[in-house]
Parts: sequence; C-alpha cells; structure tokens
Amino acid sequence: MEETILTAEGEGIFYRLLAGFFLKVPKRPLLELLKQTSWGGAIAEQFSEEEIEEEFQRLFLVPGPEYIPPYESVYRDQWEIPTCSLSGGEGPSLSTGGLMWGPSTAAVKREYEKNGFAIAPHWNEPPDHLGVELEWVGHLCAREALAWREGDENQAGQWQERREKFLRDHLLRWVPPLRRAVEKSEKSQFYRHLIRIVDDAISLTL
Repeated sequence: MEETILTAEGEGIFYRLLAGFFLKVPKRPLLELLKQTSWGGAIAEQFSEEEIEEEFQRLFLVPGPEYIPPYESVYRDQWEIPTCSLSGGEGPSLSTGGLMWGPSTAAVKREYEKNGFAIAPHWNEPPDHLGVELEWVGHLCAREALAWREGDENQAGQWQERREKFLRDHLLRWVPPLRRAVEKSEKSQFYRHLIRIVDDAISLTL
C-alpha cells in the first residue's frame, strides 16, 4: 500500500513540476528543482535561465513566426465555414483548424468545475492550456494519494479513473501534434526535450 501511495504522490509532483515550465516563464527555483530530478537534471544543466526564458517567450508567449499555441482546442477543434455554390444554393462547409475556445476548451472547463478544481483568478489564458491540464493531472494524482492514505480504496480508484480518462480524452489526443510542432521549430532547444518527456509520460501512465 505504501508503494502505491508514494507512486501516486510522486506522479503528482512530477506533473506539477512539468506544468510549471509551461504556465509561465521558468525561473531559477523551478530550474533548481528540475536539476534535482533523475529525468530532467541533465537537460537543465545544458541551458541557462536566460536561454530558457527567451525560448519560452518565443515559442509560447509572443505571437510571431516561431509561436506555437499551447492550447488543446487549436489542435483538435475546427471552424466549420458554410460556403455557397455557384447556383446560389448552400454548398459544402469548409473546415479549418486553429480554433481557440472551441468544444475541447468547454469540455476541459466542465471537467475542472465538476471536480472542484479552481483556476487562479489572475490566470487569463484558456483552461485548455497545456500547463493547466498538466496541473490538473497532478491534482488528480494528489487526490488519489490522499484517498489511499485515508484508507478509502473506492475513492482512490475513482480519482485514478478520472486521471486515466482525462489523459485518454484530452492530453493523449493533442500533445503528440504539439510535440511535433515543437520539434520542428529550429528555435526549440530546451523545450524539445521537455515536450518529449511530457509526451512519453502521458503515454506510459496508462
């Protein structure tokens, strides 16, 4: 039982640490934590705080040619644009990707609200931001660990099921294309390693 508890607690810490690198510009305390891990220490040693900050802003913060949107809906949801045929009637719809605040965003928001997960009031980004979704998975792991410690196996199992369902329904469906986008960027150095860790982790968790 203790091993199960420690595993859930460890996964919670792991996902929350990863979330920190996507929620905002990483600062020295977060980098020091990464250096202490077996899976990220070598990566963190390769880059300075200034290099990582510049890369974060270029990839995920400042709109421009290198910008990569870290939102689920952009990779999963589409605009349906009705078109008119030459005869004046309704033609087939055209679909285009890159939809923000789409159905995926709404689904994620409902999931948070249903399970009592409150986003900080100062957070101005959509709730399907990668950092928030990773934070949510870490929260589910922590709730599972707490239930195990309290001896509530039924509740622990429910939190575990919620986590696995969220990974299947959301992160596993859009992190792979996000990873490909990051890896294709010539400006990505630190984050090409980090997104690989995220992608591998969510695949292995199930």
